[in-house]
Amino acid sequence: MIPDTEDVVFEPFSPGIPRDPEVNIPSNIDATDPLALLDLFITPEMYAIIAENTNLYAIANDAPTARTATNKRCWWPTNANEIRVFYGIFYYMGVHREANCRIYWENQRTDGP
Repeated sequence: MIPDTEDVVFEPFSPGIPRDPEVNIPSNIDATDPLALLDLFITPEMYAIIAENTNLYAIANDAPTARTATNKRCWWPTNANEIRVFYGIFYYMGVHREANCRIYWENQRTDGP
């Protein structure tokens, strides 16, 4: 049963006493190296798996490997390094916000990416 809206009482959540965050970074990781921190979440082996499956998906879907008059985009196989760069771009875009996605690819800006 759903109560009437005027019968619903809002009770705010109390998280309790604030505490300092705990960071458990392994001692062999340089905490100032963003790529080393990223590797804690996505291992180099995962990039290889993603690249392999991306290539298999393209083969399974008969992705065109040459440009045609009707299709200017063509497929070429990817690899783990390209996938890692691709993910890095996503993380960068998440941290460095721009008003429009096209701005990320501009070359003329001195204050941007």
